[in-house]
Amino acid sequence: MFTLATRLGDAMLAKLAPRTEASAGCPTESWYDYRCTGARLYRRRCTTSSNCTTSCGIWSYISQCP
Repeated sequence: MFTLATRLGDAMLAKLAPRTEASAGCPTESWYDYRCTGARLYRRRCTTSSNCTTSCGIWSYISQCP
């Protein structure tokens, strides 16, 4: 009896909430990008979001290039 009720409950649940596949997104991470232009060192922060897009901020002056 319990098995029949379980199967009936599973069938009803399947009608209400169809089975879907889960997909993994990209891990969210941030890093700094550096560049030397002439004698000046610049940096900007970049981020990868959970939907796998990368965006970077503006270049900011830090110091003289090493």
